[in-house]
Amino acid sequence: MTSERQLPLFGEGPEDARGRPTRPGRRPRVLRDAAARAYAVDPANNVVLEASAGTGKTTVLVSRYVNLLRAGVDPSNILAITFTR
Repeated sequence: MTSERQLPLFGEGPEDARGRPTRPGRRPRVLRDAAARAYAVDPANNVVLEASAGTGKTTVLVSRYVNLLRAGVDPSNILAITFTR
């Protein structure tokens, strides 16, 4: 078992609620978002995707499903559970 940490998706920006930087030297939000999305759509990784409305969850999930199929995963072995409160 590896001790990989899933990258945050769509969240925690480089500034706090008042617009002040939280950590100097952090990668810009766009780069962190792109890295997190790439991690999420890679079939080699197990992921949980939680995000607010309109953040691109459906796009990420569809990309992940397509990549699973391209990797040769039988569709009957793919489970996705989605819900809205």
